[in-house]
Amino acid sequence: MQGVLLILYMLVVSGLIAAVGDRVGYRIGKKRLTWFNLRPRHTAILVAVVTGVSISALTLGTLLLLNRSLSEAL
Repeated sequence: MQGVLLILYMLVVSGLIAAVGDRVGYRIGKKRLTWFNLRPRHTAILVAVVTGVSISALTLGTLLLLNRSLSEAL
């Protein structure tokens, strides 16, 4: 039962990560920012990807700290 709840939690968190990354990329694209000599569209994509990866890493780190059985399984 605990495994099913963990999978459902991960699905919900993954959806939230995608939504936040998309929103951040959209706002950066609207501001037409350029970083590292990239075009504004590519800058927005880079920011969205970095945002998604960092949120995923923080979520996984938090889960590993809070759930001993998950860290042992990995």
